[in-house]
Amino acid sequence: MEIQLQYQERATRKNGNERGNLIGEIKIMVPKSLTKEEKEIFEKLDKISKFNPRKT
Repeated sequence: MEIQLQYQERATRKNGNERGNLIGEIKIMVPKSLTKEEKEIFEKLDKISKFNPRKT
């Protein structure tokens, strides 16, 4: 998955006064398969972690 973000007039100044747009790109890489050990580690992390990405 690839996401591009654009923040208008947030980049460094060009030509003295005018600001350009700041553009950032986010790439999310998800493995197609996990080893048994990786799966166990993620399950353990799920049980002990208090992090909830849906509550900020």
